[in-house]
Amino acid sequence: MAPRKVPFYSFRIELRGIRPKIWRYFYVPSNITLARFHRAIQDVMGWMDCHLYSFTIYGEEYYFSGDGDPNMLLGENSNEELAKIKLNRLGLSKGSQFLYLYDMGDSWEHVIKLLDTDYVPKSPGQMYGCFKGARACPPEDCGGVWGYRELLENLADPDRGEDEETMEWTGYFDDPEDFDIELINRMLNRPWRAPWLSRWLATGPLPEGGLTGSGGRSDRFRRAEAPVREGELDGLPSFI
Repeated sequence: MAPRKVPFYSFRIELRGIRPKIWRYFYVPSNITLARFHRAIQDVMGWMDCHLYSFTIYGEEYYFSGDGDPNMLLGENSNEELAKIKLNRLGLSKGSQFLYLYDMGDSWEHVIKLLDTDYVPKSPGQMYGCFKGARACPPEDCGGVWGYRELLENLADPDRGEDEETMEWTGYFDDPEDFDIELINRMLNRPWRAPWLSRWLATGPLPEGGLTGSGGRSDRFRRAEAPVREGELDGLPSFI
């Protein structure tokens, strides 16, 4: 008997409190766990997965505590594990909406809507995909919605300047309108690696004494998708 085909779920995700809107349309296999769904969201949006997070679905909160077992799901009515609860076991249906919170300090709230429970990908064999979106994700640790708005004001007025500490962890962010769907899809379908490392290797400046060579974007993609090599972690930004 042929294995049963797993349906794909398609979603729309939007970052709350920001105008113009930052949003994505993407799809994932319906049988993935919440932990894997979290990693897909990180790649789709452009985050680096270096903070705690939670989902609020039908009034129940599922959150990664960061303590003890890294897969533990803690909530008022649940002691299950993030690595076991699957999307297609949460009672979601077409039109269902829920919240994803990333970084309990900056408090980035994302509204997620399930668009289709039987989505047909345009690229056969690609298990994860982003097919539409707008604008770049804010940089990590920029102070949430209000800090991001101030950062945009600074970018729009170069004469205003920024302090050195701020520039240290936002230096890679220079175009709020950038939406690189090719990079997003490469990130979504790469062999698993911490998103902050893959994205840094693919897009960040070459750290002094770290990566060698000065290849273009395709060379950086190969680095992001390949095993970690000796010296790659040298000179990474201080927020990691």
